[in-house]
Amino acid sequence: MINNISFLIDLQEAYLEEGKWSIDNISITDQPIHNLDRVDFKSITERAADKPGWFRNFKLSIPAPSNYETETSLLYFQNGVYFKREGIDMLLSDNEQSSSDWAGRISDCFSEGNYQDGVDLIYDAFDISNENELLLSIVVKKTNIIGDLFDENNLESGGSSPQFWTSKKTLNQWIDKNNAESIINSQFNSTITPYHCFLDDCGIIESEYLGFISVQSLLNNSAVHSPTDCQANYRNEHEVLTEIFDETDFNPPTISPLVFDNPILREIYRPIFIPEAISCLATSHSIDGNHFEAETKTDRHHAASQLNLGDLGTDTMEENNFPELYELLEEVLHPDGPSSLTHWHRSVATHCSSFTEIPKKHREINHYYGFLREENAKKELDQLQNTIEEAFELTRTVATSLSEASQSLTSDLQKIIITLLAAIVTNFVLILRYSDLSILAPFSISAIAGILIFYFPVIQNEIEETQAVMENRTGDFIVYLSEIRSHVGTRVFDLDKIEDQHEIHLRTAYKSLENAKHTTSKIYHIMVFIWAIIIFYSLIVITEWNPAGLTAFLGSLDIQTTSIENVGAIKLTLISSAIPSLWLLYKLRNHFKISEADFWPRSLGASPSADDTEITFPEIRKESVKPDEVNIDLFEDITPRHYFEYCPILLVFLLTFISLAGIIALYYII
Repeated sequence: MINNISFLIDLQEAYLEEGKWSIDNISITDQPIHNLDRVDFKSITERAADKPGWFRNFKLSIPAPSNYETETSLLYFQNGVYFKREGIDMLLSDNEQSSSDWAGRISDCFSEGNYQDGVDLIYDAFDISNENELLLSIVVKKTNIIGDLFDENNLESGGSSPQFWTSKKTLNQWIDKNNAESIINSQFNSTITPYHCFLDDCGIIESEYLGFISVQSLLNNSAVHSPTDCQANYRNEHEVLTEIFDETDFNPPTISPLVFDNPILREIYRPIFIPEAISCLATSHSIDGNHFEAETKTDRHHAASQLNLGDLGTDTMEENNFPELYELLEEVLHPDGPSSLTHWHRSVATHCSSFTEIPKKHREINHYYGFLREENAKKELDQLQNTIEEAFELTRTVATSLSEASQSLTSDLQKIIITLLAAIVTNFVLILRYSDLSILAPFSISAIAGILIFYFPVIQNEIEETQAVMENRTGDFIVYLSEIRSHVGTRVFDLDKIEDQHEIHLRTAYKSLENAKHTTSKIYHIMVFIWAIIIFYSLIVITEWNPAGLTAFLGSLDIQTTSIENVGAIKLTLISSAIPSLWLLYKLRNHFKISEADFWPRSLGASPSADDTEITFPEIRKESVKPDEVNIDLFEDITPRHYFEYCPILLVFLLTFISLAGIIALYYII
């Protein structure tokens, strides 16, 4: 493979200044062929014929005699190299030699693929002609060459963008002929590294970010930094840069200057390294073509620079000072501990009036930055004692609030359970065994319906208020603790202890609330079930439906199913009971419609007990958060949220049965 692309070195030596050396192509237009040795031209011609995918143009022509005439082609490119007979006729037009004889021999050579002899004949014909020069035009597609190199040798690009350069001279020539802004946009305006590969490795040093390796070492697998490694390092450096500047209002540089990690890179990419380095230490900066401006202002100091990146004199920044500048940038972008760009900017503005002075004053800048950090740390420590006390006070307040809310709810539920169950069970026994059903049935159904319609929503509202208290107090805790953590982190004390203590209190309140929700749901269903039993017994009475087995069972309990007086009152009770049951069905339907809860999964899936559910504690971030950024739902995916959701299909069945009983009673009245 190396031999196949060695012709590019010949092109470089012959047309380094005249050619156009870009990232993707090498373009040489109408240049004298005498700059190339005959042997070199033979090699180029053979390669254009063998590898047409590497070329977009290949032409050897006779110059036009005047500005009003066109040149005449000898060789042209059309997915290969072809000979044109008219060129020889033009070349030997003033010679006694037979142009047709020469054309025939040259044509035969090219037709048979004998390009070397064909080129020799063209040179011989040129030597005996009266022409002074032949012109060469050629376009080489470097992207196709590097693509074939990777494909044929099973090399992995690793997400990088491999670039092929004949030597650092051609890279230098491309940089010199383009402005800094366009170079940044074409080379570094993404997270994909331009992985530089050189045919001539003279004067290059491998980079862990940009490659800068020889093709030979790439093919021999002897490169220290593979394309995959360089891409990973380059992307990581980009993420570090983004993370540092995301926490500020400063405009970040397009590329981290740390990717220029050796002297050769900083020398070649000098027009890029200097503005990107300054951009890390300036509060504002802009680039337009080769014009770069940067500025930093503080209350008492001002640093500013305006640079022509196309003409960087030695007085701008001496290259022998680049190591000091690079070392300073490592401390800015890869700090050992917390870093503040504001402090770096202030330090630079204090010691430099121009950013070009930074390398010479890097020690003073670094020392003053350390002083600013210490002063800031002292201020933080002065505020820390009050902050700690406030944090513990907040924890105690949250704990007290959660404890009071859960205890109040638990106490209310205990009273409800004891009172309601005692009343309902006692009343039901009296109805079935000793009392007059026509009197007690209306009273019992009215009591149950009233409790279900009016009292249970109050209980549910109290549960939701307790839930809101838990979430609001947790939100307050997160906002405050994240504010503390953003300032002091874990440098002074372990904030996780406070967070763990809060979780203990929150878990206790959470379990109490879950028990309340499950208990409320169960009592609600029991009361509806008792209501349905009373309705069922009343239906038996008014319809005088006495199956032998049921009659015998009720008789064994001394419960009469016939000879009950005032059946009309019972019928009216059944009809009246359909109204609250229909209302509850309506409320159940509205609940599932508004809350967007799933009816069938709630009906068919077993509802987890309070012991099975786990609270999902929200993450407390390291950076400070605003109250409107806190979105807490401690009860997401926890069922039941409402007593309607405990087993809705059972409720629908029982309430529908009660409503149908009213219709049946109406039929018996009519």
